[in-house]
Amino acid sequence: MKSLILVLLACLTMTGCVMFEEQVNVTENVTEPPPPPPAPTPSFSISSPLSGELVMIAEEYGDINLVMSTSNLILRPDGGMKKIGEGHFMISIDGELPVKSSSKIFVIPAMTAGEHNIEVELVHNDGTSYSPKIVQSVTYTVEQEAPEEYIPQEYTVNVNDFSYEPESLTVKVSDKVTFTNKGSYPRSATCFINGAQVFDTKVIASGKSVTITMDRVMECKYYSITHMAMKGTIKVESNGMEVANTKTSDMTDCGTDLTCFTDAAKNCNKVKVNHNIAVSIFGVDATTDYLYEVRGMEGGKCNFYIKTVDNSLKFPAGTSQSTIDQQNAIYEDLKGREGTCKTDSSEIVTLVDNWSSGRFATNDFDNMDCQGNFFENR
Repeated sequence: MKSLILVLLACLTMTGCVMFEEQVNVTENVTEPPPPPPAPTPSFSISSPLSGELVMIAEEYGDINLVMSTSNLILRPDGGMKKIGEGHFMISIDGELPVKSSSKIFVIPAMTAGEHNIEVELVHNDGTSYSPKIVQSVTYTVEQEAPEEYIPQEYTVNVNDFSYEPESLTVKVSDKVTFTNKGSYPRSATCFINGAQVFDTKVIASGKSVTITMDRVMECKYYSITHMAMKGTIKVESNGMEVANTKTSDMTDCGTDLTCFTDAAKNCNKVKVNHNIAVSIFGVDATTDYLYEVRGMEGGKCNFYIKTVDNSLKFPAGTSQSTIDQQNAIYEDLKGREGTCKTDSSEIVTLVDNWSSGRFATNDFDNMDCQGNFFENR
């Protein structure tokens, strides 16, 4: 019996060894899973405008939507680690400094008639180019639509002995306003803006009339030279025709004279000025050069254009290099940014006056209809 038990134990021991060895062999034969496939290369195309396309604008200046279609791409704002399949666009218009965009739709502000070129490059999150570069470009033509003909209207203002009726009137350029003296005393309707006479009926005898054709965009508080307490207001808006019949070369260049600029801007006359703004923020001296342009009336509103031409920073001693690099990168991104606003001329004058006095606010553009990358993240 003892022999039988020993034999069985020996068999069990041998079987266990064999099974253990088989398990070891199975584990050793397991192969590693294959590595994941490489991330697909991203791509994009320009859907609008297309190369060779004719784009129509209603006014002398028009905003145009640049539309991109993408594949294998996640658009991210500038910054972050390089990762295949992620990034943002660098957009250059007519050879200007490129601007960044992380959207498939980018508004190109204030385009004028003529041939234009757009070059778009897709770059990594950190701003470096893909290898090989991923670039698309289109050349297209902008043309201004022929404006609808405006038919001048006629209005009448009754000149009473001590008041005008109506006291306030809104008309359009080329409209005629007839001032009729309904009272017993001789009266006039006389308008001055910034010391310059805009219109004057001269003295109108009782029962007589004088007709004035309004030839410019303006807002004027007029009065009677024979009774100066008697006042009225006339506002003259664009009729949509006079902008089409003028050229950008008609624009007055004020250089750096802000008073020259605001005097013209009050009546939405075409004018441009360069404005240098210097501020100190936590010991850092920041200097920015802006270009302002008033480009005339569009749709009853004054068209205001603004562009960041250049900027620079001066840091106090002891500032770390990482802080200097970070702040310089932020300011570098602002160069070349531009936009247009449609607003009342008084809003433009107030904005420029405030900025020239060092008064800046986050809501500076809230009352304006603005487009363009100048206004991104403001």
